[in-house]
Amino acid sequence: GGEIIGNMPNYRSDGLKNDGTTELSGTTIRNCYRGAYLLGGDMTMTGVTITANTYGVYDDSKKSTMTLSDGSVSGNTYAGIYNLMTFIMNGGMICNNGTFDKNYGNSYGVYCGGIVKCKDVTITGGKISGNQGGVGGGIVYCEGTVRISGGVIEENEGKENGGGICQTRGSVLVEGGTIRNNRAPRGSAVYVEDSYSDSVQLELNGGEITGNVNTNHNRNTGEIYIDSSNDVKIGKKGSAYPKVEDTIYLDRTTGKIQLTAAVRGDYNIRVNEYYFKKGAIVVCPDESSVLSAASYLTHFTLLSDSYVLARKGKNLVLDGIVFVNG
Repeated sequence: GGEIIGNMPNYRSDGLKNDGTTELSGTTIRNCYRGAYLLGGDMTMTGVTITANTYGVYDDSKKSTMTLSDGSVSGNTYAGIYNLMTFIMNGGMICNNGTFDKNYGNSYGVYCGGIVKCKDVTITGGKISGNQGGVGGGIVYCEGTVRISGGVIEENEGKENGGGICQTRGSVLVEGGTIRNNRAPRGSAVYVEDSYSDSVQLELNGGEITGNVNTNHNRNTGEIYIDSSNDVKIGKKGSAYPKVEDTIYLDRTTGKIQLTAAVRGDYNIRVNEYYFKKGAIVVCPDESSVLSAASYLTHFTLLSDSYVLARKGKNLVLDGIVFVNG
């Protein structure tokens, strides 16, 4: 329990430092540069409030593990959870962290948001909402595996892309939970784009993605934006199948939709027609669990004025629209 009050704007005003094993319960940490500064070890938080700091929890070791089971990390200026740690969220809230304002040189909202630049992230419960940043809002630029099997990611906003999730390396595995009502110019639900040196993998195996809003109305893309050399995989987790009501956008032909399980539900697809031409593969099987994607044609709707989806061998490909007079 108790309260730790820092001495902001002192640049090195840290609420607590941890390099062992710490369990916090019922504690409030506020008005610090770093609410909790991790140098290694394990930290578990239950019923904790970390608020009004520059960074809520900041790791500088690459070796720390933090578990949030209850309580809130909210209202921190740059980020709620930041940098290099393994982060596990079983409950609680990460809300209203980050900024669109200038924070590094001439950049706006760089490395800001809810969960930013962590290593591996596991979300089984809780809520991530109302966070914002220049290049993503909810979960931003994590470096390992982001695994979501529960909880809600909602009403986050990215100034450039990735309102809910924005990743440029590692993998994003959506196995459960809900991603809804996030906002960004593109990829308002999930935005994945290969970095210069790494690629990123998205797998949709469960959960619900719905109601996310792209704010760039001058260019039609999708709320799930794929700019990767890896296929986006659509499968299942146990008996659960993904429910995707938002549009999947494929930016390049090297990143298709790959089916790893029988398809349940319907999907809207949009492609970058500068690269995708007649005959380009859009949906393919993994050739292990699914031998052919052609039988699932009726589950996919291509949003295009120039092309339709057609069966070709084991794949679904772009085909020209045939106009019939009379």
